[in-house]
Amino acid sequence: MHYIQSVIEDYLKCGSTDYALMICGEWGCGKTYYVTNTLKGVIESINAPKTENKYICHFVSLYGIKSGADVTFRLYAAKHTTAAKIAIPIASLTKAVSGFFQRPIEVDN
Repeated sequence: MHYIQSVIEDYLKCGSTDYALMICGEWGCGKTYYVTNTLKGVIESINAPKTENKYICHFVSLYGIKSGADVTFRLYAAKHTTAAKIAIPIASLTKAVSGFFQRPIEVDN
């Protein structure tokens, strides 16, 4: 497993890549566990080359993928999921608040 970690660290630190890395293994051998519990922390501790920004891990399932466009869509969705989770409640709140202010206000004398 240390070999996988060193390959990924070298890949991220080189700064100029046009390919992806894939971790292969039998179903149930612990790939996701290893990424979640070991590699994620390693990856997110590395500064992106020429910046002070840290890398961020996103998990994407390729189950059911039929085209490159499907992969692109899932990557985009994974990257923007947090923003989407925040945007939906804000939109609902905005709608509720605007509806509240459109109601007539009754004043007792």
